[in-house]
Amino acid sequence: HADHNEKKLDDVDNEAGDENEELDIDGDEILSVLKIFQKRREDDINNAEISGNPRNKKRSNFETEEQIKERVQKEENKFWIKITT
Repeated sequence: HADHNEKKLDDVDNEAGDENEELDIDGDEILSVLKIFQKRREDDINNAEISGNPRNKKRSNFETEEQIKERVQKEENKFWIKITT
C-alpha cells in the first residue's frame, strides 16, 4: 500500500517537474490580498463581539470570594430544604 502512495507522489512530482515553469507572483498583490483578508477577519470578530455571539465570547472561570460564598450558601440552602421537607 505504501508503494502505491509513493507512486502517486512520484507522478505528482513528475507532472510538476514537466512544466518547469516558475510562478509569476507579484509580492504586492499577495500583501494586498492578505491585508484584505486580515481586515475582514478582524471585522467578523468585532461584529461577533458586538452582536453578543456566545460562541465567540470567552467565559470567565474566575469567581471572587464573595461569589464563592454566595454559591456555597445557595447550595447549603438547597441541601437543608431537601432534608427538612
